[in-house]
Amino acid sequence: MSEDADSQNESDIRSLWTTIADREARLLALVEASAQIVWVIDKDGNVLGDPPLAIAHLTWSSFIGIDRVILKPNTIDELGSTLDALCKELRSRRT
Repeated sequence: MSEDADSQNESDIRSLWTTIADREARLLALVEASAQIVWVIDKDGNVLGDPPLAIAHLTWSSFIGIDRVILKPNTIDELGSTLDALCKELRSRRT
């Protein structure tokens, strides 16, 4: 490969990484601007125990101050029982 081609490849790679970083920043800005609370799930609907640090402050458990273990259903389908547990926890705090 010629020096010009190597230089062009390096420039293309830098440009690609810059584009990826910009898109990631825009997505994070969108999440922060449009959602007070987010559930972080994987592709199968399982709620993740430890969300990425960049959005940890936006999670439901962070928002209401309840331990994430209480709030963590195994799947999004189990959300109802998780919310029941949350209500029980909140009621116990009032007494």
